[in-house]
Amino acid sequence: MAQDSGRQQGIYRFKWTKGFLGSGKLVLPDAVPPCSSQPLAASSYGWVTGGLPAPHRDDRYLVEFLTDTEYRLVAYVDRFGRAFSTNEPLSSPPAREPDVMLAKYPEQPEAGVEIGCVQVRDADGTSREVAQYRCIKNSYTLFDSWYDFGPYGEGLPYDQALARCYFAFVYRPALCGTAVPDRGLDFVFRRLRDDAPLAALRAIVRQVRRAESDAVMRPPALARCLAGWLEEAGLDEVLVAAGYPAGGVSAADLEGAVVLPSEPENPKSDPLRLVRTARYANTFYIGVEDEDARISERAVWALEAALNRFLLIAEKFGESAAVASDADCGRWDAYLIESVAQQALDASHPEDASGGDAAPSSAASSFVQDGDPSPAKTAPFARAGDPSAAAGEWAVRVCVGRAMENLRLPMRFAAEFRADVAEGVVAFDMVAPDEGLMPRWRWDDATARWEATSEGERAQQALRYAEHLGLALAAAAFNGSRAIGRVVVTARPFASEGAPAMPSGDGFPGLRGLPFFQVTFPREAFCAGDAYRQAAATDPRWLFEACGAVCAAHAKAVAPFAVIEQGPAAWLRRDLPETSTEPLTPSAQDALGARTTHDLRISYDAQLRRAGERVAEAVVRTQSATEAIKAVRATQDETDDPLVFEACTRLMAALAEGTVDTTDENALVACFLGEDPYAAALMRARAVAKHDPAEAASLLAEVIAEAEASLRYSDNAEAVHRMFDSYVSRVVYNRQRPDAGKHVELVPATLVFCYLESVKLLEESFAHADEALRCGVRCMEMAPTFSAAFRQTARAYMLVGDLESAASALVACLRIALQPEEIAIAYYQLAYVEWKAGRLDTGVACYLKSIMTSPVYGAQSTVELQELLHEPGARMVPRDEVDEVLDAAGIPVAPREELLDQMEEALRAAVDANVFSVARSLLSLRLHYRPDDALVNVLRSLEVAPV
Repeated sequence: MAQDSGRQQGIYRFKWTKGFLGSGKLVLPDAVPPCSSQPLAASSYGWVTGGLPAPHRDDRYLVEFLTDTEYRLVAYVDRFGRAFSTNEPLSSPPAREPDVMLAKYPEQPEAGVEIGCVQVRDADGTSREVAQYRCIKNSYTLFDSWYDFGPYGEGLPYDQALARCYFAFVYRPALCGTAVPDRGLDFVFRRLRDDAPLAALRAIVRQVRRAESDAVMRPPALARCLAGWLEEAGLDEVLVAAGYPAGGVSAADLEGAVVLPSEPENPKSDPLRLVRTARYANTFYIGVEDEDARISERAVWALEAALNRFLLIAEKFGESAAVASDADCGRWDAYLIESVAQQALDASHPEDASGGDAAPSSAASSFVQDGDPSPAKTAPFARAGDPSAAAGEWAVRVCVGRAMENLRLPMRFAAEFRADVAEGVVAFDMVAPDEGLMPRWRWDDATARWEATSEGERAQQALRYAEHLGLALAAAAFNGSRAIGRVVVTARPFASEGAPAMPSGDGFPGLRGLPFFQVTFPREAFCAGDAYRQAAATDPRWLFEACGAVCAAHAKAVAPFAVIEQGPAAWLRRDLPETSTEPLTPSAQDALGARTTHDLRISYDAQLRRAGERVAEAVVRTQSATEAIKAVRATQDETDDPLVFEACTRLMAALAEGTVDTTDENALVACFLGEDPYAAALMRARAVAKHDPAEAASLLAEVIAEAEASLRYSDNAEAVHRMFDSYVSRVVYNRQRPDAGKHVELVPATLVFCYLESVKLLEESFAHADEALRCGVRCMEMAPTFSAAFRQTARAYMLVGDLESAASALVACLRIALQPEEIAIAYYQLAYVEWKAGRLDTGVACYLKSIMTSPVYGAQSTVELQELLHEPGARMVPRDEVDEVLDAAGIPVAPREELLDQMEEALRAAVDANVFSVARSLLSLRLHYRPDDALVNVLRSLEVAPV
């Protein structure tokens, strides 16, 4: 066989020559099957060898046989498992990446067996795996692909295997417009990983539906399930709301052009955010980024459920997930919902159990262990060695919060909890999926097909799912501490508008629209004979009935957290530390820098205000001015607080004069508190400052002089007077103990602001610079953790040219600053000071640190940084060297890790001491710098019901 000298557009003609050796051809039956979108000509395909120039004589050309004597070149294949598209002969190996390649895996299962994958290169140059191969004694088998090779997928010699891969994965898709997705389920996971959420979900459904319309494509059953679940979840409606064209996956989609990974996405920004919760459950979570996108919470829950059902089933089957049948997928889908409670922690062996017999914090079921995160991910909080310390409020809440995040669920739920470890009770308020979020199809083994589920079946399934969740939450609470003796669970169904549905009704729920249940689990009934484990393995209804569960709208039901809010600790958590005082344990004293909770107060007039509220409540119940005065007199006679005594006198005078309304509680409290002279002066000064700054400064100077002359806020041998703008700043001050041994009295914040405003006003006149600096120093003294005082005083120093004092004030500010905005502003100011002081590297580093910390001064810092870099000798400091430069200059890298560690110690102590207002502030700070989903649950648990 020899090449004809004439050729047209890559068409060659066979010409037989007597005695010609080493030539041949092979026709591969059904190498390019027809497709519905574009009927193919009745051609045959295969390979030829010999007669054409080639880099090696054994290399082959893949061709389309046009007639018995003519063929068209399609591709070149070599001896190294590579195929290159070409329409002309090659004299040397192509200097480019192959279009198809057989890639051997580095690790092989056994001797004599080669395992590898089939890789294709897409138009954008990316490589992806579309199949696997197995080679035993030069016999190839192709598998794990959406393309169905039929009888031609096994027992293939090398050249036929590579040829069929090229025709299936490159040539036919170019003709038919149907690209073969990544092998197995990799296509789905890659889309979810690399694309915007809605673009990924849309592409998955489109690709599955396209594959289903092609006779030789066999999408995995689990991929088809996912596409159906996404459609049931209302993906089409969500796409329209996000700006995609209406119509979902149309016939045009099925007949469209080749869909490669570079398929265009929605031109608008995606309103959804998709993440994997890798630290804990490692499942999918969908959040709404754009609240104006009109995407309902129900749709978000449903889409997330579709993804997690897919994920959990895929993990269960592992490497076999792509070959799982519809029956396999259907059975496991039902099992996911019926077995949630098998993930429950060991309620019978709490983590603080004595004798060292505490059970590990992992679930006991093999279902969970098959695909769980590592122990380091499931238990990030180390327990203290002292069992009594592990039984406190913090430890129990962390255990419960962690367990909630570790649940690997097919469908989302929402829950909050409260705890009172001293009383041995934990309460949950849970919203679980309703029947509308339950699967609409189930696999029927009798008929061997998918059957629609009735509304009643879905309602019963929703109830069982809620019961399983209730068991898992209760087990987590019992596992948290041996002190927990009862757990109350209130479960309600998801409502269409995203709020819990609470219609009235009696009896145990099971019909559409009724609340699920409220149940109190005693530890004995829950744990005896592993009752909760037995309930988890069967229908849990019997355990709920045995524990007296009622419908959440039943007359016997109470508010979800009533058992906590009516407990003895409730008033402490509301009042501490401002209006009550409790002693602290030695370890809490060290962590909080306080002897009692009194040392954590930040509100100057909290006690006075609380007394005024009580007096006002008594006055509004009276019938005359005489009775009202008598009620106030009773309070005055009982108090030993001079401020309360004076306030009672003031209120009685107003009542006698008739200048206060005895029915208006707010007016009564305001009269009781009296006018704040510093607030009044501040308001007058700010009003005057617009047209006469000097007069405004005089007004403030007068009120400041009166305060100083009274000596009321002057430090002495026994006490210091301080102002704190937050509980975090109070703890920072306490831990530093700059005035150890002295009692701390609180200063009105308005007085500190008078000093601060004076600095702002006086900096405009150099004639009053000394007075401005004096006010600034006094402000820093009164508010030693108030960053604004340091920054404003530093500015005053800069204006008089004292750069070193300005730098010292800002460095002191950075040592105590914790909020990102405050830190960024301080670095911005310090950058300018260092620049003007000639320390150019430090100035550059401070500008960069300001930009890296917060965008609050990002634009201005960038402009000034560019100006600084024009200075002789200035250079750009690499970002990874910024902290090193700051440290070498003696400038703190804020927030200081040491300070954050101290705040975390204080956080745990504050929770255990029931000082929840302090704990919430500390935990919010902790979550900003060290995010943790489990601790978000703990933060919610620290909410206290108002009085």
